[in-house]
Order: sequence, then C-alpha cells, then structure tokens
Amino acid sequence: MKIAHYWTVYIPKEKVEEVQRHTDIVAIVSQYVPLKRRGENYLGLCPFHNEKTPSFTVSPAKQFFKCFGCGEGGTVFNFLLKKEGLSFSEAVRALARKAGVDLPQGRDVSHAKKDYLYQVNTLAVEFFKRCLFSEEGRKARKYLSDRGINEDSIEKFHIGYAPDRWDAILSAGQSKGFSPDVLLEAGLVVAREGKKGYYDRFRNRLMFPISDLTGKVIAFGGRSLDGTEPKYLNSPETPLFQKGKCLYGIDLARGAIFKEKKVLVMEGYTDVIMAHQYQIPWAVGVLGTSLSEEHIRLLRPWTEVVMLVMDGDAPGLKSAERNMETLIKEDVETRVVELPEGYDPCDLLLKEGRSSFLEKVAEAQEFFSFKIRRASQKWDISTPTGKLAVARELLSLIVKIPDELKRELAIKHLAEKLSVEERVLRRQLSRQKSFSEEGQVAASEPTYKGITEKELLGLLLAHNELIEEYLLEVGHNKFTNQAVNQLAEKAFELYQQKGKVTEKDLGPLFDQSEMARVLADIAMAEEKGDYRHRFTTYLHFIKRQENKAKIGYTKERLKESKGQHDEERRLLLEFHERNKIRVRLLVRKNKGGGF
Repeated sequence: MKIAHYWTVYIPKEKVEEVQRHTDIVAIVSQYVPLKRRGENYLGLCPFHNEKTPSFTVSPAKQFFKCFGCGEGGTVFNFLLKKEGLSFSEAVRALARKAGVDLPQGRDVSHAKKDYLYQVNTLAVEFFKRCLFSEEGRKARKYLSDRGINEDSIEKFHIGYAPDRWDAILSAGQSKGFSPDVLLEAGLVVAREGKKGYYDRFRNRLMFPISDLTGKVIAFGGRSLDGTEPKYLNSPETPLFQKGKCLYGIDLARGAIFKEKKVLVMEGYTDVIMAHQYQIPWAVGVLGTSLSEEHIRLLRPWTEVVMLVMDGDAPGLKSAERNMETLIKEDVETRVVELPEGYDPCDLLLKEGRSSFLEKVAEAQEFFSFKIRRASQKWDISTPTGKLAVARELLSLIVKIPDELKRELAIKHLAEKLSVEERVLRRQLSRQKSFSEEGQVAASEPTYKGITEKELLGLLLAHNELIEEYLLEVGHNKFTNQAVNQLAEKAFELYQQKGKVTEKDLGPLFDQSEMARVLADIAMAEEKGDYRHRFTTYLHFIKRQENKAKIGYTKERLKESKGQHDEERRLLLEFHERNKIRVRLLVRKNKGGGF
C-alpha cells in the first residue's frame, strides 16, 4: 500500500439536488425492477424482499420509491445505496456521470481534520508493515506462520507489527511532520498521566488495520505477543472510528456479500483473514462487541441473511445468544453456524479445509430453532417447571419479533416443541405484549384521531402555508419522533431560506437509511380528507397537551407556595386557572367541530 493523501471530497447539497433533478428515478429503478404504470405511479415486485403481489411503488412526481411490504424507501440515491452496495457519495457520483453533471474534485475545509487523520493512519500502516519484516518482527512473523496466515493474506489485510518500544510510532510520526497531538487524536499514542509527553498505545503487538467501506484505514487492532493483557487491544474511539459501527474486513467483503446475499459474522481478526484465504470472502468480524443495530444497518443493503459463526465453546454460544435480540428487532433473517467444541473458524479451516467448513455453514440453524435447543439444554422440558422456564424465556423474544407472520410461526414451533396448546402461549404472549407496550408509551409517537406525527409533517410539506401557523402556535422541536423532528427542523430551515419546501428538497440531505424510509413514508402517503381540518385538530391536541402539562406544573408549585408572599401565590393561581380555561375551550371546540 502506497502512502496516499486521502482527501474526503465534499459534494455540496446544491450539486446533489442538481443530480437528482437530472435523474429519472423510474429509468434507474427499471434497470433492476420491471415496472408497470398504475395511475401516476409505477408498480413492481420489491427487489429487497420476496413477494408475489407487487407492493414496490415508484413516484416520478415525488422522485421517491417505497415498498409497502417491507418498508424500504427513499430517493434514487438510497435505491442505489441498497441495491448496489454503494456509499451515498458513490451513488451521487455514479448518477452524476449518467446525468452529465460535473462534481467538484477539490476538498472541503471542514473535512481537513479527518483527512489528516487518514494520512496519519496510512503512515502507521506502512510503518508497522516495515517493522513486521524487520529483525524486531521475527516473533510476529512466527506467530503468523504458526496460525497458517500466508504472505498473500498479510499483504491483502496489511498486517504489521508494533515494536516493543515506548516511542516507535511516536518518533516515526514526528519524523514525518505529524505532531504528538495528532497522533493522540488518531489513537496511536497515549498522554502520560501527571507528566508531560506521550507514549505508544500499541507495543509488541501484531497489528491489524481496520478500514471503512472505501478501504481507508480508520483504526487498528493489536494482538499481544507476550501475554500482556488485554489480549486484543483496539484503537479508542476517534473522529474516524466508532467500533459499534464498524466491521473488520467489510471493505474487502462487501462485493462478495452482495453477490452471495449472505454474510458470515465472526469474532476474531484471524478468523476473518483465514476465511478470505480459503476463498470464503463474504466474512466480516465484530470488534470485540456484540452485533449492534448500526452493524445490521451497515450490512442490510447487501445481504438477505446474517449467519453468526461462533466459536464452539460456551462463551461463543453465549455471544450468539447476546446478538439475538438485536437481530430480531432489526427483522433480519438469522442463522447460527455451530462449530465443533474447541474450534474457532480459523482452526477448523486449517485442520479440515474449506469443504468441511462450508458443510457447517450449510447446516446452520435458524435462530429460533437454535434458541429453543439452547433453552432446552438449560431446562428439562419433560417437566412442567422446565416447560414453563423455556416458554417464558422464548416468549420474551417472540414478543419482540416485528413481523406478525414470523411471530405466529414462532408460537406454533414453540407449542409443538413443548407440547403446549398454541392458544395458551398466545394468551401469555398477549399479556407480555401489553406490558411491553405500556412501558413504551412515553417513547411512542402520539396519535390523535388517527393523525400521526408523520402525517402532520406531510401536511406541512404539502401545504407550506401551514408552516408559519404551526411555528407560531407550537414552535420548534416539538415532534417526539426523533427522525420526524430532524426532518421537520430541516424543512423549517429550508422554508425560511426559500419560502417553500417539499419532500424532494429534503431527500438529498439525508443519506441514512432510516431517515430515507421515514421520508419515503411521508412522501408516498395518501392525503386523507380536509387537510385544514386535520391540521387544526392535531394542533389543538398538541396545545391541550401543553396546557395540561402547565396545569400539572402550577399545581405542584401552588402546593410548594403556601409560605410565599400573597402576590406570588395570586399570580400562580391566575396562571393555573387560565390554562384550565384554555383546555376547556379547546375541548369544546373539538367537540363542536368548529375552530
């Protein structure tokens, strides 16, 4: 790897908007999905999940796609991001080339710090590689040889060695003009406690560079070679690196993952390296953490199946179970690959070869079957007590399955396994679901007379004349749904700048898949009834809620104000009564239907 100056090229939002204006979403999507015209929109079978009845809709007028089956949606950029496994900027550039739109090649000043850190990490990669092949790296080379990692893999994954010195990378960085402060921010050195100066974070460790989707090095993992704890040490979190959002080897694996439509998720660096060495390149590794929602969202554009490959020991199986809840909530098809006891993927590949390993992959259990078997190993399901324990453990997972059909199939499977009537399990599940929902009331999106926050924002975007009234009566940052609130605040900002705003204006500004889905929900929803009436109804609902909160507040203050001056207490009473009258008036207006 040559030392390169990795400049992050910023694409101004005006250019993104220009690319979108010159791109026909129907023409792009039609390259992947056969579409038929239905009224103003186009309809086809969703490319992101299996369906027999078309629910995938593309709107040329709004320039959005939305699947009413699986919920995927967004702009043409989001479509390419998910279908081709591109990053947002890659999707913009690909469409710009098709549309003949020139994009800037320079760098944005706001990204200068990150660019500098990329350069520091690139320097570190080259330094650690030189050290691996020096006399100091003899022990590290022996470890790699003993583990069966060949020279091609060493080069492909840019493996290196951090010397057993306190200032090796510190001196190397300073000799190239990088200050200790920059090396500190990159996570390569540590500040001395109570003293001036710095020392190397990684010493006498085999070094595994960690890259982002584009292959730029963002962090390092170091394996101890002399028994020093911890055995594996990762870079700290930096402006480039958050370990809960990164997967080892993702830059090398994403093409194969997209092709295979499945991903093998492993635990160790050497496991991933050995999988790639044995021509199984759809493998990635977690970085000492459980699988997170961010990991799943990173993988979702390229894969239909997540396969957990865990070491064949108790900790490995427990790790698989820890990941279950996240995978269930994210509604991803999940399987568990169990290896023989005492083996990790690297060992099994070296001792039994690729065919044997792939046989284990082919035998992977669907996650619910795996969970039932694990629970049955802990409890004796031939006894009532054991059946009860297993049922409770499994129902706590089933209640979190978002897909209704999957929930039903899971209940049926569990009932058969425990020889318990399905209706009994459903009744218990219903109780758990009710309890779970009660605990989530505060976090849920308020709905009034069937109007949700998404619909309210849709009304504001479709009828901009309502925005000023909304801001005057309600104000900023009042949506409880975080994604809706973020979209609303950006919409208000654009409205104040340009005097108008639509979903199309917001589309190019949000590359996150969740934000894109919420925006697609809003853009593709059908407007119901008299928009002015629905808007005012919801507006009164919000104001009533606010006034009730004020009444509760003043009630508490009045209790505390018994010893205060008469004038202060009188003012509190007036404020309290005024808000009570407001609530009564709003209720009366709503009942009468007049505003």
